[in-house]
Order: sequence, then C-alpha cells, then structure tokens
Amino acid sequence: MKRSFFNRAKQALEFWHWQEQMIAFGITLTAFAVLGPFQSYAIPFGQRALYWALSLLAGWVCMIAMLTLVLRHPALDEWHGATRVALAVLLATMPTTYLVSQIEYLVEFPSQPVSFWTLMWHVLIVCALIGGLVYLRVASRLGLQEVQKPQSPAPFLKRLPYELGGQILSLSMQDHYVEVTTAKGTELILIRFQVAIKEVGVIAGTQIHRSHWVALNGMRRLQRQNGKLFVELVDGRSLPVSRTYAQTVRAILA
Repeated sequence: MKRSFFNRAKQALEFWHWQEQMIAFGITLTAFAVLGPFQSYAIPFGQRALYWALSLLAGWVCMIAMLTLVLRHPALDEWHGATRVALAVLLATMPTTYLVSQIEYLVEFPSQPVSFWTLMWHVLIVCALIGGLVYLRVASRLGLQEVQKPQSPAPFLKRLPYELGGQILSLSMQDHYVEVTTAKGTELILIRFQVAIKEVGVIAGTQIHRSHWVALNGMRRLQRQNGKLFVELVDGRSLPVSRTYAQTVRAILA
C-alpha cells in the first residue's frame, strides 16, 4: 500500500530532526536579533527580529533543499561528507541572497546599502553556519559521519553510527532512504537502495523483495500470512518475500 502524503511528509520531517531544527533556529534567531550582525543593529529591535526571522528561514529552507539535492545525486556518492555539505552551502547561497535582498526591501532596511557581492558574502557565512548546524545533527543519517572504528570489509558499515554496531540484519527501502536494522537498533540512511545492497555485498545475505534485503544470520524461518510468503527475522519482525526471490529464500531456509 502506498503511503499517504502526510506519512511521507512526517518521515521527511523526522529524518531532519525537525523539532531540534526548530530549537536551533530559535536560538540562532535570538542571537542574531539581539546582536544585530552585518549592520542590522541599526534597525529597531522588532523590525530587526522580523528581518532575521525571514532571512534565516529562507537560508534554512534553501540549505535543506540543497543538502537533499547533493546527497541524492549519484555522481557525488564517493565525495567526502564535508565536501558535499560545502557544495550545498555554495548552491544555497545564490537563491538565499536573492531572497534576503527582497526581505531587506520588505522591512525597509535603513542602514547603508551594500553591494550584491558583499550581501552574498554575508549570506555565505550564514548559510555555512546553518549547514554546519544541520550537518552536525544529521550526519549519521546522511551516511556521512566519520567514525574511528576498525576497518570493515563492508563499505556500508562506515555509514552507520558507531552505536549501532556492525551486525546488520536487514535493509528496507523507504522512499529515498534505506532503513537499516542491526542487532542494536534502526537508522535511516539517505542512499539509493541498490547502492546500499552493493555496499553490503561482502556480508552474507540476499534480496527477498524489491524493497528488502536480509542477512542470512538474520533469518529465522519462512511463514505464510493470508497466503503470502514472509521471512521471520531473529528480532521478531516479518518481511515479505516476492515471487521473484521465493525460490532462493526457500533454498536458503530449507
């Protein structure tokens, strides 16, 4: 069954830790409104708070959009995480600069006008701040977290938070993400499903459905539910087996 737009939106918000993003936005807005950087101290406080609320919101939205874009682009899969975030900052700077210039006109920014390039430089600094805040919180879910741990023959393990360990039980496609379940927990990683399967290739396992891959040591038994075939996993979950993979799965669990 296809999920509703509401469920898809909810998953996207959870992926980006939207509640914590709102807290970070509030703290940043308070600091900018009180300190008045980039000559905004000349604006009355209420007008300054409105200016920074709109400007930071524009920057936040553009940064999330560009982060999503660069992290989904297959040509950038091999790039270092910080490099991809830097690219997202550069891409977000131009549209954010335009929006901020319109916001300055809207709130009647009273300070001495600055050139477009100076404004873009200011926006670049703020976008880098926003990108850094987002990166620090969601790095593990983006598959970009650099963790000091023993080198593994499975490249996909480098994408996981250290606390999840290395015993992968299953991979499941969730829109543009892959839900990876280990013996210690579950995490969403922004990666194409087929790329994830390729990266766990050295781990003994098999695809059982167009949306599911299961490690051999994660399988417990086959079962039928309403005439459909499922694999019961060692953690108690059941994942569907499609006809394409049914014969392979039966041979494994025979």
